[in-house]
Amino acid sequence: MLPLASAYAVIAAGALIGALIGLYRRAPCSAGVSIAFVLIVWFATMFCAVPIAGWISSYFQQSVTWWFFPVSLLVASIGEDWLKLPLSFVMDALKKRFGGSQ
Repeated sequence: MLPLASAYAVIAAGALIGALIGLYRRAPCSAGVSIAFVLIVWFATMFCAVPIAGWISSYFQQSVTWWFFPVSLLVASIGEDWLKLPLSFVMDALKKRFGGSQ
């Protein structure tokens, strides 16, 4: 139980720092909107950091725990710029990963 809790503590710290970086990069807004932004980014990062870190660790043949902090920091620091990623880039990456036919 303790290794799992410590892994999520590392992810939570990276996600919080990354969310604050994303908030810094964002246009100024009210305190309530800022808190909501940080919480939404933090929760989303907590759910997606483990699968992304697992995928990266399998590619580099390393322990997944080494990737928790950098992945959570990077994912959260992107913030609302996820919508600016080109859709074709995302679709090509998914097709390579899951073996799409076209």
